[in-house]
Order: sequence, then structure tokens, then C-alpha cells
Amino acid sequence: MLSKHAPLKSSMAAESAAPPAASLRDLNIRTYRLSELAKDECPVIFIHSPRSAGASTLIGSLLVQLQQDWGLDGAFVLTDRADRYYMGGILPSGIILDKPFEFVLRKLIEVQCHRQSTFPDRPALKLAIAVDDFIYQSKDLKSAAVIRDIKLAKSYSIAIIIATPDATILPGSNGHTLATHVLATRCISTEEPKLLKKSLFVMFDSPVALADTLALCRKHEYLLGLLRVGTTTGSSTFLDYSRSYCPQLYVASSDMDSAGVEAVFDMDPDLISHMTYALSVRSNMRAV
Repeated sequence: MLSKHAPLKSSMAAESAAPPAASLRDLNIRTYRLSELAKDECPVIFIHSPRSAGASTLIGSLLVQLQQDWGLDGAFVLTDRADRYYMGGILPSGIILDKPFEFVLRKLIEVQCHRQSTFPDRPALKLAIAVDDFIYQSKDLKSAAVIRDIKLAKSYSIAIIIATPDATILPGSNGHTLATHVLATRCISTEEPKLLKKSLFVMFDSPVALADTLALCRKHEYLLGLLRVGTTTGSSTFLDYSRSYCPQLYVASSDMDSAGVEAVFDMDPDLISHMTYALSVRSNMRAV
């Protein structure tokens, strides 16, 4: 999804005369702020990032900013690599789980469905589920049941964030119909630009162009594709194009050994108890 303002290679002479781009900014790719997210827009965010390249920092930044700008009430983060300093300590320990994504997503939908039917006059909670490199097989995101629930999540005000270093994990031909935002940083194999272009960044003219653009990302900077898909004509149409996004590093306390901004993800302890209890019992509710 190359910016409309990016320079075009109209001729060999023009290409040789233009200085090589050193950053995304040199391509006139604008920055994106999560405050642009509409209050009624429920994001589905796919992240492709090598390990140790800042994906956990990015997820933490997105959760804090979703709370600030979108009014997020609660979230669960799924990972098997958390320690006491995970995400700068900004998350309550009770919301960090190692349960399967499809199970937690289905439970959150059931909780929201039950709340809507029990308290129809109350506004729906705004919830999120974030997966931090905790999906290891492509089939886990490509089953009919999971695709159905990802699509249903928007109706129940459930935001979804899925981060992986393996591009093959992300949905293929229908990825752009599921995601509203895609963030990627440098590629880690020759195959991944092809996979990303095929499934998500489809407006790039070639995998090489996508790989070259991703190579311009600085540390903790991501190429962001806004996949706002319009279907009014019966076919998918991209209504926006790429930006750059730099996550904020948040830490729970200023005395930690970090230069981050002090912040926490604020979730009501009673809501944590309610949600974790819902995840621990077998539901008898009718499937949505």
C-alpha cells in the first residue's frame, strides 16, 4: 500500500538523479496517530515483526492508546514469554494469559452477547484481545470458526491485535477483508515480502518495492497499512493507504531502568475477576 505521494520511477534518468530514500519520511509517507480512530471503529490489527524488534512494545502502546482514545475497558494479552518486566510492567498480571486465541475470543464474544441480552440498555464494554507471538500454526487463524469470530468481534466491540514474526501465520487471500490495520517492519526472509504483498500490502507493485520500503523503517517504526475496505459496490476497494507509525514506550514506574513514559493499562479489578471467571468455566450459552 504505497503512498500516493511516493515518488514514481518514471524513467531511468529520473531514478538515477533522485537521491536514495533513507527513511519512510523521505517517501512522503505520513505518520499515523491512533487518535484518528473513530469512536465507533473497532480495529483488527495484524502485526508482522521479527522477534526482539519491538512487537511487545507496540502492543502495549496500542492498548494504552486504545484506552485513551477509543475508551477501551479491558483486554487480555496472550503470550508464553511474559516476565515481571513484560511490556514495561504496564499490564495487570491477571490479564496476561497463555490460553489459545480462538478459545479466548469465543469467550469474549459470549460474555458480550450475554451482557447485551441481560442489560440491553447499557452500553457494550469495549474489550480487546492481543496475541503476542503466541500463534504457531497457520491453521489456527485460517479455520472457518476463527474467521467467523474475527468478523463477529466488531459487532461486540472487541478489538483484535495479532503479532507474529512469521508471515505464513497471517490469513492469506482474505487477510485484507479481516484486518483494518496492518503494521510491518523489516522482513526476515526473502519469501516474506511476497507473502505480505499477496495477503495484506496488495497495493505495492512488487514484493521488491515492499521489501525496500520496509527496509527504511527505523527501530520501533512500522509501515502501517490502513485497510479500510469499502464493499458498497460489491467488490473490495481500499479507501486509504500507508502511513508510518512509531509506538510509544510505556513503563509502569519512572524508577524502572527505562526511558519510557510512565503509564499503566487501567482495568477495573472487578472486571478482571469477572472476565477471568468467565474464561475458567464452561459456557452453557447458545453459540452466537
